[in-house]
Amino acid sequence: MTFHNQSDLLRSSEEADVYWARLLESGGVVSLDTEWARHSGLRESATSPTDPSQSIYQVDIFHALHCMNAIRQMLMSPTPPPYNEIHMLHCLDYIRHELLCHPDLTLVTTNDLEEFVLDEAHKCKDYGAMLGWVERHRWKEFPEWLRSKDTLRQ
Repeated sequence: MTFHNQSDLLRSSEEADVYWARLLESGGVVSLDTEWARHSGLRESATSPTDPSQSIYQVDIFHALHCMNAIRQMLMSPTPPPYNEIHMLHCLDYIRHELLCHPDLTLVTTNDLEEFVLDEAHKCKDYGAMLGWVERHRWKEFPEWLRSKDTLRQ
């Protein structure tokens, strides 16, 4: 994959908001057969409230993307939504951990010894394949479950 400057997707705009809403739509929350998860070496996770044979997990990239979007909204909005400083610091720390855990070792070039270009080819995981897997295993009741949980808090 070649990186391109797409900073317009980070600005405060309807186009950017739509992009981020689509990116985060599923939340990456999946429902997996508990026995399959155990045999695959996954740690135990919460049991699905809608199917006791299933366990609920989140594909980690969605947590990092949630954090990126929260930071984007705080930085770019002319009237930022109220934010929790502890949550923002958590998000920065989480993204730091992600970068340290999955460093991109692509060597990028420079023409002037000051700026390094973004257009080198990077070796990336197949994001589309991951999204397909998430869609096939998505906990479809998650949005409704979240809404009902929020209603009970009020």
